[in-house]
Amino acid sequence: DARSLLRLNWRASACTLYLCELLARITVPGTNQAGIFSLAVSSLDFLCTNTPGVSFLFWFELHLADLLGFSPVLDNCVACRRPSSGNSAPVQGDADRLWTFSATRGGLVCPLCARDSESDPSGYSTDSSVPATPDVLAILRRWQTSDSPRAAQNTRCSANQFLAFQRLLGIFLGFHLDIALTGRRIVVAMLSKDSTALVFDSDASAAEHQNKHYNKGDQKA
Repeated sequence: DARSLLRLNWRASACTLYLCELLARITVPGTNQAGIFSLAVSSLDFLCTNTPGVSFLFWFELHLADLLGFSPVLDNCVACRRPSSGNSAPVQGDADRLWTFSATRGGLVCPLCARDSESDPSGYSTDSSVPATPDVLAILRRWQTSDSPRAAQNTRCSANQFLAFQRLLGIFLGFHLDIALTGRRIVVAMLSKDSTALVFDSDASAAEHQNKHYNKGDQKA
């Protein structure tokens, strides 16, 4: 068995279980999904020879989202197209506000557009928005454009950054895939040093944001 080494590394085995569960739930049997197959093969090959950290999962999720056609927009505001580079620079009237990441809108929203949306009853719901700091965005952009998971594996991140990655991507995937990411929560907890904080922050937030979005849609209907 070419991938028997996966059974000898519990971290690699845990990642493999999540990857296989996720792919089984989002792919359609009998269809041509060469890109997703290639991503799965290269990821399993990587796991055979490396001990993965939780950053590997985030790298995989970013690339899977791209192949599924809803890659998160991390370079500019999805509403006004204002570049996000140096996004800590103030927008007139919003000097103390950060950019936010909106799952419902598919990416970054600048402070000005977020404020306009909040004041416009016909605008997009902002219930799925979470703060997006420049350091977190810079790392996610790097992983998003890297063809190898080694880029994520070699990135040193703080506990707060890992929490931000998990929360942001968890809410994003939960909204667009419309499935419960139970396996993700368990594997991230296993791979994380501060598993209790990570599980509580991401899982509770994702469920809360998704329920608020659907409840608001029901009220409008």
